[in-house]
Amino acid sequence: KESLEVPTIKDPSIAEKMEKQEDEVDQYFHRLHQYIVDEMRHEPEQIGSLANLLLVSRYLERSADHVVNVTRQVNITLIRLSLYLGF
Repeated sequence: KESLEVPTIKDPSIAEKMEKQEDEVDQYFHRLHQYIVDEMRHEPEQIGSLANLLLVSRYLERSADHVVNVTRQVNITLIRLSLYLGF
């Protein structure tokens, strides 16, 4: 939700907060990745399902990366516009 607020607020702290939250997503991903790999070793008959779960978790982690990148770019654009337009 907060990533959608950046264009209306022009607050650089939101971009920083989004980056911290993305770091949390990274941590969750790494813990989940390790758990899934361990489960694959112990439950080889579940490898197909676990591989799908691993892919989904990776896609979610990458989505968080993209949200942060878009938030940064929007924030930079708003700062440049405000400087150019004198806001």
